[in-house]
This record gives sequence, C-alpha cells and structure tokens, in this order.
Amino acid sequence: MKSQMIRVRNLPQVQGKKHFVRVKPVGFLLFCAIAGILLTFDHSVFAGVGICITLLCLFAEVMLPDRVLAEFTEDYLVLFNTRERDSCSLIYWDEIVNWQYEYHANTDTLVILLIDGSVQRADMYSKNSVSRWLNLYIPGKETKSIRVRREGE
Repeated sequence: MKSQMIRVRNLPQVQGKKHFVRVKPVGFLLFCAIAGILLTFDHSVFAGVGICITLLCLFAEVMLPDRVLAEFTEDYLVLFNTRERDSCSLIYWDEIVNWQYEYHANTDTLVILLIDGSVQRADMYSKNSVSRWLNLYIPGKETKSIRVRREGE
C-alpha cells in the first residue's frame, strides 16, 4: 500500500492544482464583511447591524487561528493530523474503499476506509467543503452520513 503517515515536510511536490479545506470559511467571512459594510451606508436601523457584522467578521478573519485540515490533489488526499501538527496522512485515491461523514456535537469526523481494512479519521467542520472534492476524485464511494448521538439522549 502506498498510503502512509508521513511528516508534512516530506509531502511530494505537486505540479497540478491543489485544493484545500481550512478551518475558517474565508470566502464566507469576506462576503459577510462586505455585506456589513454595505449595510453601514444605509441610513436606517440596519446601519448598526452592519457595523456589528463587519467588526465580527473582521475579528474572525484577523484574530482567530486558521490551519489546513485537508489537501486534495489529482493523485492523493492529505489529511493533516490535529494532534501531531508535523505529521499527516497521505492517502492515494485508488486505495480508498469508501468514505463517510459523521456528525458529532462538537466536531464532525471524516472517516475513510482503505483497502487494507484500516480506517483514517480526520476532524472536519463542514461536509460541503469535503464532499465536493471527494465526489470529484472518487465518485460513488460515499456511504450514508450518520449523526452520532451523545450518551444519555
């Protein structure tokens, strides 16, 4: 099997396009900031709301930390480890049997089953950002996403 856990510095150089899934939704934050700025020029009650939206979005964009959760290339998928920041899982597309998105109360999980029977898990925050690229590179391998309940519910 070619898929393995490697150091981030040892990732192969990619000549083609790379797509990233990050913690912060940068495009959405910028869209909301622009909408907030446009609302501030309105001379009604919404001007105050626009200022609040703009300040909140700019705070989230500038002050909150951001990091890459996953990287998609034409040959493989890279899942960055959240516990050991200097290591990552390099998974080739032809070694994936199926994938599933699990919804949890605090952080969702992407679960990938490989041909050798091993399972790779990665914390995610949005199914849409991940499923778009997975369905592009490995169509038809998604299993039904599940919602995991907490104990006592």
